[in-house]
Amino acid sequence: MRTAARECVLKYLYAERINDECGGQLFESLLKDDKLKEEDRAFARSLLAAVEENKEQLLNEIASLSVGRMFEIDKCALLIGMAEIAFFQDIPFVVSVNEAVNLVSKYSTEKSMGFVNGILAEFGRRRGLNS
Repeated sequence: MRTAARECVLKYLYAERINDECGGQLFESLLKDDKLKEEDRAFARSLLAAVEENKEQLLNEIASLSVGRMFEIDKCALLIGMAEIAFFQDIPFVVSVNEAVNLVSKYSTEKSMGFVNGILAEFGRRRGLNS
């Protein structure tokens, strides 16, 4: 399931933000632990690649759309949602937003759900997408 694939990417990004020495071996281990199908592992790899290749641009977008500090897990979910919105045109905007919000509902605070939803809605609006 792509939801589980996104969760693997979230866990890896969070680990990477906490520990700079994370490597691809950790990510592959996460993919195996969740017993994803190969199609879902491929999606997770391409999603992580999109985040990694565009991280500076995406972090700049997050900074321009938010004020103050945020939880690292929320930032990771935003990276995933923004990467999907920007680079995966086959995924509907609303699906990307819902998936990111679901991730923070599981791993962050209740207030984070509205925060992530609002940031992604504005990101989509700036790109001419309807929410």
